[in-house]
This record gives sequence, C-alpha cells and structure tokens, in this order.
Amino acid sequence: TNWRLRKSLVILLLLGSAVVVLYWLAFHFMNTFLPLFSMLLAIFLPYLSQGALAYQNEFRQRLFITNAFSKYVSKDVLNELIVAPEKLSLGGEVKEVTILFTDLASFTTIAESMEVEQIAVLLQEHLTRMSRIILEHGGTLDKYIGDAIMAFWGAPIQDEKQADNAVAAALAVLAEKHVDLPMPGRTPLQHA
Repeated sequence: TNWRLRKSLVILLLLGSAVVVLYWLAFHFMNTFLPLFSMLLAIFLPYLSQGALAYQNEFRQRLFITNAFSKYVSKDVLNELIVAPEKLSLGGEVKEVTILFTDLASFTTIAESMEVEQIAVLLQEHLTRMSRIILEHGGTLDKYIGDAIMAFWGAPIQDEKQADNAVAAALAVLAEKHVDLPMPGRTPLQHA
C-alpha cells in the first residue's frame, strides 16, 4: 500500500466536511435527517484500516531489512536503508566503491599444524574481530573466503568518504596485529 498520512488526512477532512455540509443542507432546506454518524463512520473506518495496513507493511519491511542486512552493514547504513528502502533496487547500478581484502598471514601453513577444532576457533575469532572493525568503519561485508574477508564502501549507500573509511578500517585491522586464542601452546597469528 502506498499510504501517505498527510494526503490521506486532507482527503478524510474534505470528505468529512462535505458530509457535514450535505447533512446541514438536507436538514436546513428539506427537513430531512441523514445518518450523519454512519456516513462519517463509513469515511473514517477505511482511513483507519488503510493506515493500520500501511503501518503493518512498513513494520514488516523494516524488520525484513534489519534481519537481512544487520550482520553485513554498519548501523548507519542499516538506518538509511530502513528510511529509504528504494536504495535496495535490483538490477544493479554503476558506482565507484572502495574494496578491502584481509586475511591471516601464513594461514595455510599454520592450519596444517592445528586440529580442526582449533582452526574453527581461530577463524571464528579472526572473522568476528575483523567484521566488527569493518562495520565500525561503515563498511559492508561482502563475503568470507576461508580466512579472508572481502568488504566494500560506497554501496548500497553513497559514502563521500569511502576511501578514507576503508583506509581507517585497514589501519584498524593492522592495529589488531594478533589473534590471541585461549589455547595452550598457541602463538599469536599476524594479519596480512
């Protein structure tokens, strides 16, 4: 439903006023009583039901966008998508974006000497920390590729400082130098 509060309220007031004027004219000139309450109710109830449906649809749309994107985009981008869902158009759009790739240095060599459970803990810790940094800097998580993360800035929401934000995220990733795992005999791993 494409329901607009102001426009529909103006229409409701105009229709209600027309009914009151019609009622007054019928009573004043023809001594006839029209069912004023029923007529106003017939105008008011569809307005209320249409408003309730519009509110419910908007609530569902916000919930869908939040559930679909909250883990992949920053809160600022999520809020902008909720306010302007038309920015999620299908079909693609040509945009300039800034892309960041990050992974663990020598991960394959290190993983060969680890148990599967340790690798899973290492990857979970690494990907969680890096994802948090990317989202804090307004990035969008595109995909996880083993120990690597691909993220970008500048889409789906335009970001005038996308390159600066991506560089700030990259510097923050580098500042996280080590993934310290609570495992005996584990040496910290450096990020590439």
